[in-house]
Amino acid sequence: MEVKVQEALDKLAGPVGILGASKDGDHKVITVSWFTQVSRFPPMIVVSVSPNSSITPIVSGQREFVLSLLPQEMEEVARICGHTSENVDNKLETSKLSTKESKHVKVPSINEAIVNLECQTVQQHLAGDHSIIVAKILHVDKIDDKKPLIFYDRDLCTVDNSLSK
Repeated sequence: MEVKVQEALDKLAGPVGILGASKDGDHKVITVSWFTQVSRFPPMIVVSVSPNSSITPIVSGQREFVLSLLPQEMEEVARICGHTSENVDNKLETSKLSTKESKHVKVPSINEAIVNLECQTVQQHLAGDHSIIVAKILHVDKIDDKKPLIFYDRDLCTVDNSLSK
């Protein structure tokens, strides 16, 4: 039996977040699930986004963004913000997310997030059908003990139990 590459990649579980970027006061957001830590010192992350996304040129031009980790009860928010901007005009308003001023970037942070990572783009590369954005974390805003929303097997899931407790 031949194993299909995409089916195998769908088994890679990951957290779900909202990537926010702003230009001239216009705050755009998208749902992302392809991101991870890539350095501890200095603290850095990598985020993968479609080069066709409406947010990609904003992140490229402004070189800053906020990555907000979503708690598991925000499945509907992830779905709303995951739609294209042509389908959902104002994702923040539609999803009923509230924002606050960030400390080190001009992009607002999400109040309902588990954590907000204020980031500065260090590198950006085209890799296959996605843009890879490497960013330095400038500031961390709040850390909540809620469990994160997870993307697994092409669906949104929750974390049920810790194996070490």
